[in-house]
Amino acid sequence: ALVIGAGCSLEYPTSLKLSSAYAQEVHQQLVLDGVLSDGECDNPDDLSAVASAVWIKRGAQRAVVECLPRNRFRNAQPNSGYLVAAALLRESAVTAILTLNFDLAMSNALGALGADEVAVISGPDAVTDLGSAVVIYLHRNVNEADLEAWILRVEALETAWQGHWQEVLAHRVMSCPVVVFAGLGSPAGVLTKTVSWVRDRVDAAQH
Repeated sequence: ALVIGAGCSLEYPTSLKLSSAYAQEVHQQLVLDGVLSDGECDNPDDLSAVASAVWIKRGAQRAVVECLPRNRFRNAQPNSGYLVAAALLRESAVTAILTLNFDLAMSNALGALGADEVAVISGPDAVTDLGSAVVIYLHRNVNEADLEAWILRVEALETAWQGHWQEVLAHRVMSCPVVVFAGLGSPAGVLTKTVSWVRDRVDAAQH
């Protein structure tokens, strides 16, 4: 299985930024819009911290999601890494890809290779589509219309998926004999908290 993060979307032609870069841009825009004041977020380099600060002030994270480049996420072209990952799924060399990203580069790679046999799970309604080859968007993705359902806030990362579909599918991925982590170098909490959560559930023999 593969667990992939924002670093996988850096390479051309996907060419997306790391979570920390988007956090800075979003924070700046929120300050300009009067949603936040300078100093209300103690770590503007962390997208989850920015989302939590907005939630504390407004009781919603919608303003954060609206600042993200959702059209770019939706139309993200797959780079060579995504195309290789899609091919590995088609050849059954990899049975599951768990992505922490909101962009659709992985899905677009499946489309480019005609990988119709691969299930894509981005929310609880799609869990019934689970098959022998699967891509799981653990934090939802850009096609999620309910902007409050995106797993962004620190609090959501710690508690929102416990006992729900995300936890069940993460356990399935972690049961694979070999799990490879790729593109998870960003210090943003939206990634590091998830990786810590996943690694805590890997049997010691798999480390």
